[in-house]
Amino acid sequence: MGTHWNSKVCGGDILILVRVHLYFVLCMVTLRGDFAWYKAWNTKTGMKLRFQGPSSLVCSMAITDEMLFAGTGDGRIMAWRFPAKESNTEPVLILSGHQRPVISLSISARRLYSGSLDKTIKAWDLTTRQCVQTLSEHKAAVTSVLCWDEKLLSCSLDKTVKLWTLSESGNLQVKYTHAEENGLRTLFGMHRVGKTPVLLCSLHNSNRVRLLDLPSFDGIGTLLSTKEVRTIELAAGGLLFTGDCSGELKVWRWAPKD
Repeated sequence: MGTHWNSKVCGGDILILVRVHLYFVLCMVTLRGDFAWYKAWNTKTGMKLRFQGPSSLVCSMAITDEMLFAGTGDGRIMAWRFPAKESNTEPVLILSGHQRPVISLSISARRLYSGSLDKTIKAWDLTTRQCVQTLSEHKAAVTSVLCWDEKLLSCSLDKTVKLWTLSESGNLQVKYTHAEENGLRTLFGMHRVGKTPVLLCSLHNSNRVRLLDLPSFDGIGTLLSTKEVRTIELAAGGLLFTGDCSGELKVWRWAPKD
């Protein structure tokens, strides 16, 4: 239900690891003045591609069946055809509108959602490639956005998780706000066979990940790490991975009590 990233700066190169559906894409960004080369390897097929774009730091990524989107540190969202027919391709479009870094992206059937340090969420129509709505209800940086069926979940350093639903006019509106004692860093959703879904919420400046039942938002557990968890991913076989800012990777097996 989500796409997450880790980055590491090595001289002029920035390494970004992105999990997309059932495979991983590794991107290496080589800075060259005012532009950069983005090298992507699909570790499942071995395909290697190279994309050209602005040299701003890539903070988030999301992929559809046709496009690769990258949120950047200057507030723009770059998009390339993906998979590309040839390498060395330039962005097919650049979406502008955010005033600060775009640190989270999520895609539904018809829209791309972007969360930014400028405290806003923008909804982009995937057909027209235009911003159709700006959500400004969060009071601090929006750190994660997550599509859930026809709904949207978002979290922020303002210590809230918001559930958004579509109104009759087709615009998103806040349906419910869940409050925590800390700001929130990352959202990840997980389905349970025969039961309601679980929302995992990592807390900012904390070593805890809260497990919340959906749609009730009742707390059902807590995962503990060494420091703040930045990345949450689910692999085949029910294995859950959490990576924190100390560099520690933990592997969990989902085994709920009856």
